[in-house]
Amino acid sequence: MAIQPIDLQVLYSQLENVSKNVAFQQQGIVKHEAITAEKEAEKLQEKKQTVEETRFQENQVIIQKDGKNSQNSSEKEKKESKNQVETIEDVQPKFQVIRDPLLGQHIDITV
Repeated sequence: MAIQPIDLQVLYSQLENVSKNVAFQQQGIVKHEAITAEKEAEKLQEKKQTVEETRFQENQVIIQKDGKNSQNSSEKEKKESKNQVETIEDVQPKFQVIRDPLLGQHIDITV
C-alpha cells in the first residue's frame, strides 16, 4: 500500500506538535531540577543560620555556684568507675578460644 500525499501532509503537521511536546517535557525536567536545587540550597542556608546547643566535653571545667570547679570531683568519679570496672572484670571468668588449624583447609567440591 502506497503512502498518499494527504497522509504525508498529516504526518508532517503532527511532527511539529510532537517536537513541541518533547521540548516542553525536557524543559519541565530542567525546571524541576532547578527548583529542587533551590530548595536544597535554602535548607542548607537555614541549617547554617541555626544555633546549635554546645555539648559537654570531658576536658571542660565546670565552675559551681560557690566558685569552685568540679574537676576534682569528676576525677574522683573517674577513679571510682575504674575500680568498679576492674571488679567486674575480676568476677567474670576468662575463656580460652580453641581453634582447629585444619578448619577451612579441605573443601569438598563433589555434589
